[in-house]
Amino acid sequence: MTAKRNQTIRPIRPIRLSKSKIMSGLQCEKRLWLEIHRAELIEVSSDTQRLFDVGHAVNDIAHDMYPHGQLIEWDGSGKMPLVETQRILRESPDATIFEATFSHRGVFIRADILAKETHGDGYVLMEVKSSGKVKPQYHADCAVQAWVIENCGLSPVRVELVHLNKQFVYRGDGDYRGLFYHADMTDAIAEIKPKIPQWLDRFWHVLGGDEPKIAMGEHCNSPYSCPFIAHCSKGVPQPKYPLTDLPRGKTVSKALAADGITDIRDIPAGRLQSETQEWVRTVTIAGKGDLKPAVHSMMRAHDYPRFYLDFETVMFAVPIWADTSPYQQLPFQWSCHKHDADGALSHREFLAGGESPMRNFAESLIDAVETHGAIFVYSGFEKTQLGNLAVRFPDLADALEKIIARLVNLHPITRDHYYHPAMHGSWGIKAVVPTIAPELDYANLDEVQDGIAAGAAYLEMTDPATDPHRANALRENLLAYCKRDTEALMALVRFLEGRCGKVGE
Repeated sequence: MTAKRNQTIRPIRPIRLSKSKIMSGLQCEKRLWLEIHRAELIEVSSDTQRLFDVGHAVNDIAHDMYPHGQLIEWDGSGKMPLVETQRILRESPDATIFEATFSHRGVFIRADILAKETHGDGYVLMEVKSSGKVKPQYHADCAVQAWVIENCGLSPVRVELVHLNKQFVYRGDGDYRGLFYHADMTDAIAEIKPKIPQWLDRFWHVLGGDEPKIAMGEHCNSPYSCPFIAHCSKGVPQPKYPLTDLPRGKTVSKALAADGITDIRDIPAGRLQSETQEWVRTVTIAGKGDLKPAVHSMMRAHDYPRFYLDFETVMFAVPIWADTSPYQQLPFQWSCHKHDADGALSHREFLAGGESPMRNFAESLIDAVETHGAIFVYSGFEKTQLGNLAVRFPDLADALEKIIARLVNLHPITRDHYYHPAMHGSWGIKAVVPTIAPELDYANLDEVQDGIAAGAAYLEMTDPATDPHRANALRENLLAYCKRDTEALMALVRFLEGRCGKVGE
């Protein structure tokens, strides 16, 4: 994004820009300005911090692929790493260097891996990413690294983006050969490098002035989530029911915004072509929920016993369990409520320890859901995971396939028959439940309130370094969260059956 400037430019002091600062400037010049001049405003979300932690862990594994590599430690100022890099290049030209440090025209970079080419005299520059593919923003990332190093007199013969190979299957015993894919970026970044001096001139001009006036937009979360969203949104009036509440309404929202319409309640009748969008508009204007009565008989047709089922999964960037792959979703927890015809209610649950849990997960689940009765879930997620388990454990496949055949996905049923303005265009279970059973609001839970937090809690709980008291607290939070999911499913079924009274406002 380019700032609109009507500013008094201050004298430009030499400002050292890192590669990450340049990437921030390419995303939004205001973000760059704030990172340099108002860093105290940075708010890093827990999700972003988890991504940082994953990146560090992946980088460490990549370093392990070069057991004789030399790591250049950070000294707080960058002076020592610059000197140490040159010393190693001079005295040990065949060495592999981790965090090799270079500076040119005020741009300071640390290369993840700088290694001598296996068959040749040149160096290979490697940028390590925890992603499973080459993303568009990585081209500029690699280009900046290469541009600085080349201008310091060392021209890499090849620039590689080292990312996780999602086809890799870990066989155990710490053998991660094949975990990484090396994508050759040399030609792809050639046309980007000449643009870098222009970027720098623009950024230093911005940094010499006042805070840029850039409105919030899609760039706030693309390609990365900005840590200044709270600052930029402060004082900006927000409509109660913004156009973003319209399901699949990106195109029509742009047209409406161009006409000065920002709130769904102000959309004229007949402007929306989608039946679902029009339904959302009319319900939002009415200010109360709408439940289509046709769903009552549909839901009441299900026999007893009834089961209400939810899974939790975890993904490892670097797999730790044998026969698993990077970013593969692996189930570690389930909760199941059973409702009998006589009204009796029971609950069973499973939460794994630190060992590979998939077989115990599957066997205990098969026992819990018995052999007949509808099994209510709220997505196709459980079906997918059960299918994966059937492939992993052929001897359990028949029982697991029979469970799949009994699944009743409540998400499309709810989407077609119920909407409340407080759902703000989302039919996710966490948006629906507070409108029908406020006492089950996920915000009332402790620190585990969504699936991402559940995965992170499980990783921390099973980490041997975690204090036992902390691990036990995480276990209780995980059990409470997964149980809340199946309690929510029970409340939703009663609501869809029409057994919960008047639809609330």
